[in-house]
Amino acid sequence: MKKTLVTLLLCSLLATTLQAAGQRLIKLFGMPINAETTEILLPDEAIPSEFRAAEELQKFLQEMTGSKLEIKLESEPTAGRRVILVGHCLTAAKYGFEVDYDKLGLEGIRIESNEASKALLLGGNRRGCLYAVYDFLEEELGCHWFAKDCSVIPGNAETVELDTIQKEFIPALEQRDANYTCCYDVPTSVRNKLNGAAVGADASWGNHVRYKHLVHTFDLLCPVATYGATHPEYYSEVNGERLLKHTQLCLTNPEVLKIVTEATLKQIEETDDDVIISVSQNDNKNYCQCEKCMALAEQEESQCGPLLAFVNAVAAEVEKRHPGRIIDTLAYQYTRKPPKNIKPLPNVAVRLCSIECCFSHSLEECPINATFVQDIKDWNAICDRLHIWDYVINYAHNNMPFANFNVLKPNIQFFINNGVTSIFEEANYYSDHGEFAELRSYVMFKLLWDPSYDTAKAIYDFTEAYYGPAGQYIRLYLFMLHDWVCNQPGIHMDIYKGPEYYLNDMDKLNLASELFKKAMNAVKDDPVRLLRVQTEYLSVIYAKGTLASTALLLKDGVLVAQETDANQEIDLFAEVARKVGIARMGEGTSNTTESWIAEHSSATNPHKVYTIQKDGAVLDILPSLGGRIWRANLIGHDVMLVSGDENQGFAPAVNGWEEYSTSGYRSEGFVTPYQVVSQSESAIELKAVLSTGAVSHRTIEVLDKASFRVVSWYDNPDGTPSTKQFRIHPAFEVPAPTAAVMRTYDANGKATELPIASKFPVLNDGQMPKEIEVYCEGASKPAGHWELDYTAKDGKPVTLVHEFPADQADFTYLNANRIQNRVNLELWTKGGKLENTYKLIER
Repeated sequence: MKKTLVTLLLCSLLATTLQAAGQRLIKLFGMPINAETTEILLPDEAIPSEFRAAEELQKFLQEMTGSKLEIKLESEPTAGRRVILVGHCLTAAKYGFEVDYDKLGLEGIRIESNEASKALLLGGNRRGCLYAVYDFLEEELGCHWFAKDCSVIPGNAETVELDTIQKEFIPALEQRDANYTCCYDVPTSVRNKLNGAAVGADASWGNHVRYKHLVHTFDLLCPVATYGATHPEYYSEVNGERLLKHTQLCLTNPEVLKIVTEATLKQIEETDDDVIISVSQNDNKNYCQCEKCMALAEQEESQCGPLLAFVNAVAAEVEKRHPGRIIDTLAYQYTRKPPKNIKPLPNVAVRLCSIECCFSHSLEECPINATFVQDIKDWNAICDRLHIWDYVINYAHNNMPFANFNVLKPNIQFFINNGVTSIFEEANYYSDHGEFAELRSYVMFKLLWDPSYDTAKAIYDFTEAYYGPAGQYIRLYLFMLHDWVCNQPGIHMDIYKGPEYYLNDMDKLNLASELFKKAMNAVKDDPVRLLRVQTEYLSVIYAKGTLASTALLLKDGVLVAQETDANQEIDLFAEVARKVGIARMGEGTSNTTESWIAEHSSATNPHKVYTIQKDGAVLDILPSLGGRIWRANLIGHDVMLVSGDENQGFAPAVNGWEEYSTSGYRSEGFVTPYQVVSQSESAIELKAVLSTGAVSHRTIEVLDKASFRVVSWYDNPDGTPSTKQFRIHPAFEVPAPTAAVMRTYDANGKATELPIASKFPVLNDGQMPKEIEVYCEGASKPAGHWELDYTAKDGKPVTLVHEFPADQADFTYLNANRIQNRVNLELWTKGGKLENTYKLIER
């Protein structure tokens, strides 16, 4: 029991590594622990992690006390000194300790003092020996490892007296993982007991739970590049067509099973005994609709039926040849619901993904999460190894305020209470920092190891040490943010929504700015902590800057920003983001920090609306925002989906008709300013120079009351024609998309009809996913003509016709979102000039 213990507050005056000069006096049963009185004992056959554990104990005790303890093997004489036993010592009983090391497993810890022998045991096996040392140093002596550049190793002139200690702890989770880039620092992560694939710990750090590829492995195991040309039947049949892009596997094909099984066995033979092999679906929703696959899915009342039957067959063969090896698969999106009859084999781990959930409210309290909660419970009833892939950031806006600190603890507790043995917290692995990356990582470290840990204590301890005098303002900001976002009725925070959905309150954001300014002022003479506070302030600047372009007011034909100081702070954003290495604002190669800075440096500039019209048809064009068609009205119907409204402000860079300079989503071009070359009443010609030097040309013309045409092409810098591929990305307003019908026409004019509702899989309780996608390529690609039947807002049935040169389309793609009432009819080009014609017909 501790009688005195240094507090973090006393140590928080120093900036990076918080420690004094090794003057601490640590006593065990009244006797000092120092080089004269005490030594560290290791097993005679110590493994690398036990050596590391002993060295870590020696290192940090020396930093605190100024005295370096000797490390010996347990068979060596002790010279009359007391001992601290580290790891799996066979002589533990000699000092009065009875330890069941088998019970502890790889990670359990046993910390115990014995008054009779005056000895201390820090016991454990492979990783447990390290965790026992760190637990002792933290809980008994006040050491903390908050981040790679911030630790607390108290060495002030104070006495700590230890007497009876008795603790045994075995973590509920066999895998604890998170992948902020700061989690890749092995010492910090291991000292905080993270053990997943992101950590990358070697044997001296206890190794980690290792995967041979983490997820989405179908194409690795049965590559399209290898088999697609000769065996298209190995891949998904969708709408009667075998897909060779954005595809899955045909899971009832015995040849596919043979190929995947052999590939899996080969991977096992190339890896160590404790490596988990992933056999899991690709990251798209194009599951196989062939007769056999659909029959099995219908029999099992879930698309997970074909998947789990397939994975079980692979796992059964693995068990024959490599007993005990684990095969991991996903229950993700369309496979999340467990099958009715098929159960995972004992060597199969099933990983559910919370991608559709709300994260401003805990899983159990939010109706949005009800089907996911039920799926967890249903899987727990049939699965021995239930794993979770959880999400802790906004993937479209990783630097935006994300108010999820309140749900981390209840969600982790819910998982564990329902049989989950592995949690992976996915974060912005693709860029350093992001909104409160280090703080959120630390809170997750604590909760994944001990789900009863006090979140408020973790936040307080971290903010005091990491931000020093600014910590109080950071905590006030976090309280304000969570009170604001989490208590808005009907508002749910998912991992893709922008700030306009739940942060569109400039008064609140200005209050946040004031708190951060106080925080920055509190550490203005401490450059290390000032930069840390500025890094977190980027999230507020990001929200304000993004709202400046997504909440514009229309005044006299010009879109203007609301009153905000964001424009003045973009320079600070750019300076700090570059200094700390924030490379991206969201997942995906196109969401770069530099593109966001370039876009929002002028985000508050007015955007003039150019209008062209003919016979009553009206198109509103925004040259300064990518030359997009912002609004379109044909035969009295609004055609383009418009984000925002007159009261809350418009988000003109979201939706509408836009074009990208490559196939990448929101790649250059979609907000690149265009200049007006010429304009008539019914047509406009635009031009833009891209950063590559290529010149983008576009003409937009209203043809009649029902149609308009867009012609696009690129020139090279020398004026020669370009064959550059680009992507057309129009978002059409379609009330009730699930009732819409798409038709594609082949070269002979034959139509193939696809009710969009057939692509929305029915989940538990009749629920559907909010969004689906349909790729049309190969024989299913429309030969220059496809149509969409739907019902307009006024209740009239209409048909939207899209025509284009068939030889210019690489493939087309339909994306439908039933929540946003949106359908995108997209087209990827082969290069060269492209003419798109759109017509609306009342039926």
